[in-house]
Amino acid sequence: MAASPMFQCDVGASPTLGFAVGCDGKLSGNGSTTFISCPTSDNGGYNIYTVAPKGQDNCVNVTLTADSCRTGCPASPPQPKCPKDLSGNWQFPHLITLVDSTKPNNAEGNSWNGTITEQVSSLFNFDIPQRYENKTCSALLLFPKQGQLETSAYEFYGFGGVDIALMSNTATFSTTYNTMGPVKSDFGVTNIAPGNSYTVATFPCQAYVAEPLL
Repeated sequence: MAASPMFQCDVGASPTLGFAVGCDGKLSGNGSTTFISCPTSDNGGYNIYTVAPKGQDNCVNVTLTADSCRTGCPASPPQPKCPKDLSGNWQFPHLITLVDSTKPNNAEGNSWNGTITEQVSSLFNFDIPQRYENKTCSALLLFPKQGQLETSAYEFYGFGGVDIALMSNTATFSTTYNTMGPVKSDFGVTNIAPGNSYTVATFPCQAYVAEPLL
């Protein structure tokens, strides 16, 4: 592909870096599997871009899949079933707010639900009581099946890779994507599936300090 935002084959041109074929066969460009397809003006065909061209109408998002060079994704290791018995002291989030990379200056305020997409992240605040000082805290992610829920529900799409991190700053009602601050500790990507529970990380408790998880 030539060094431009449009897919194009040129004789003798050097390949553009940043493209990969995932284990599921999906093509990604700089980590994104979403591309833009726009109609051409001359022959009724379509061009495919990594960046939407200015002034072009009737474009749609598409994904590209390789038909023969995929490796196949490894099976997820077995996990303990949900719901998990929360023995001992535990805390739930006291604030959930969303940040959107496509709307970096928008403050979404408090939310009752978390949302995770390629563009939207959720910040969770946990208030740690003073009595937890000098103890060990664990961040748990409980992901029950729909049939195990009585008063709530969720929508789940994709392959379940969730990047979870401890942030340096505490989230507030006015936090935006541009003001959420840097990551303090990145716990890496956890592959999740309904009907399981996960211990994301274990770390020293910090009394009276809110622990926002991204």
